[in-house]
Amino acid sequence: LINNKVVLVDQFSVLSNYPNPFNPVTTITYFNENPSMINLEIYDINGKLVNTLISGEMQTGQFNIDWNGKDNIGNDVTSGLYIVKLKSDFDVVTKKITLLR
Repeated sequence: LINNKVVLVDQFSVLSNYPNPFNPVTTITYFNENPSMINLEIYDINGKLVNTLISGEMQTGQFNIDWNGKDNIGNDVTSGLYIVKLKSDFDVVTKKITLLR
């Protein structure tokens, strides 16, 4: 259930974050179709790693994680476009999100 809508997913994917644009926090929903190592990272528009939200073994299923608009050391990042990158042992997917301060 996302934004009061039923969403059926059966593949490795990053779904739309809510809210988007966001300030100060957004919830990122992703689906993992096979147990594997998962990395969920946030990059700035120039490709620089901003924050690693998940790095570890994950089971199959749909998961939610919040990002608070901070980098890996806890500093607020600037308004702008960011890339969510979800990587597993089997696939890589990306999604654009927007932070408005």
